[in-house]
Amino acid sequence: MQLNFLDADTSHLEPVNVPTASDKARQKAEILQALEWAGEEGVTTLRMREICALSVSQRISDLRREGHKIVCRAVGNSNWYFLEESNPTTPQENVR
Repeated sequence: MQLNFLDADTSHLEPVNVPTASDKARQKAEILQALEWAGEEGVTTLRMREICALSVSQRISDLRREGHKIVCRAVGNSNWYFLEESNPTTPQENVR
């Protein structure tokens, strides 16, 4: 028997929470604040996920497009994020 997932009953599933513009703005502000406070110590992916769940990469990309130089470094078994420069007038490439 072949399953057709397009015909599956999804009425029991909860809707996906898509971040609103205000959610995104809040998340970006919280990420910047965490990065600024952490300084050279950096912020772990786990902490980033506390701020914006599974949207970490998207929010980091948003901030880079706005000109914040955020780098990601693998340290041990975790990724650490660092704010190297914050100049919201010069967009940065999405480089790790």
